[in-house]
Amino acid sequence: MLTHHQVFDVLYYLAFAGGQSLFMLKRADLAVRSPLNAVHTKKDYFKNNWVPLLIRSFIEFVIVFMPYRHFDTDKIVSAIGWNIPFHIPQNWVVSAFLGYLSDSIMDWVVMQDKIAGIKVPALIKETIPQLLAVETIVATLRKNGKTEIHAEETIVDSVK
Repeated sequence: MLTHHQVFDVLYYLAFAGGQSLFMLKRADLAVRSPLNAVHTKKDYFKNNWVPLLIRSFIEFVIVFMPYRHFDTDKIVSAIGWNIPFHIPQNWVVSAFLGYLSDSIMDWVVMQDKIAGIKVPALIKETIPQLLAVETIVATLRKNGKTEIHAEETIVDSVK
């Protein structure tokens, strides 16, 4: 049988996961809308990135949610060096906000190559295929007032 605290752990985690999910949907939507990406649907995005997203979610759970639920949030905030003039309550709204915030910060972290001299592992970075760019180079030659094609070369490369 679950205790009262454990029941609220589950409920607050659902709110936290909801906040994370909102940011993941936002990220998927941006990937689909980008003209540079070869991601056609949100389903494709999640199919290609479910492993890094799951790893990130677990890291956020350990670093953000567990301390939020099991330690005094005012002490955590003051240990960071912040002095805020109000108490951070434990409720589903704050939990959902922390889920969204933690996922947005994690998104920023994985876009970096290094954080404080530590290489960000590729395991937590997204896999978003790039569209191919096709560039045709045509050299023309004018001969007797007429334009003729002299040489043609096609280069196919990924967009960077």
